[in-house]
Amino acid sequence: MSTDGRFLAGIDHSLKQVVWLDRADSSSQTWAAHDDEMTAARFSPDGSQRATCSQDRTVRVWNLQTQLCTSGPFGHTSPVEDVEFSEDGRFLLSWSEDATVSVWDLHSNSLAAPPFSGAGNVLARFRPGHPEEVVVLTSEG
Repeated sequence: MSTDGRFLAGIDHSLKQVVWLDRADSSSQTWAAHDDEMTAARFSPDGSQRATCSQDRTVRVWNLQTQLCTSGPFGHTSPVEDVEFSEDGRFLLSWSEDATVSVWDLHSNSLAAPPFSGAGNVLARFRPGHPEEVVVLTSEG
């Protein structure tokens, strides 16, 4: 659910299409988002966008009003496990099965810094209060 409670988002039975429900007028729409199964979807802090990632090795950002892809597709070399918006909504963090962590600048539609390559299982998050800093945890230390 978006931060303002207006939009609900889900994934259809094929796991490749996004289903959007606008609670203001009870309308819903479904459209193809990825070429393979989606692995995660997150709302932006202001609730105006939704980021999705997939087994197809891409990350995309969708405008909830227009339902258009506004950023991406951003690519990884292996399936993408999860995404997270920075608190200010300017950056998007993504990480993939090969333990690569990327930070995307949504204003320039490009990498904000070179990708970080970890080892083992990876979990990454923006440091609270510091949207320019990323904390990465790996199972390999």
